[in-house]
Amino acid sequence: MANRRRTIPFAIFDSVMTRTLIFEDGRQYAHRCDLESLQSIVHYVAEGGRHSMFSLHEQTGRPYIRTNITLEFPKERGCVRVVGPTSYAASSFRYEDVMTKWLALVDEE
Repeated sequence: MANRRRTIPFAIFDSVMTRTLIFEDGRQYAHRCDLESLQSIVHYVAEGGRHSMFSLHEQTGRPYIRTNITLEFPKERGCVRVVGPTSYAASSFRYEDVMTKWLALVDEE
């Protein structure tokens, strides 16, 4: 398998988080997650315990890709620790941490 370099920035447009994958050859595609989905998943994570992407998808009923984006965003921002396939909140202020990062990203736009 070839090692492909890619850039994966997050942005927010009209309360929708967009995660765009941009490959070095210029190809790109984007996934989106609305604020309601993000809040639903983050509230579930904030209840504590360990979570995998699959368990969050099943427990919240949110589409898998939105669950993926919701977990990748706080992981990139240091709000979630990952041990193997399992994610843990990095602090006791789980929801507040993620929403603060969301608002900071909105302010960048």
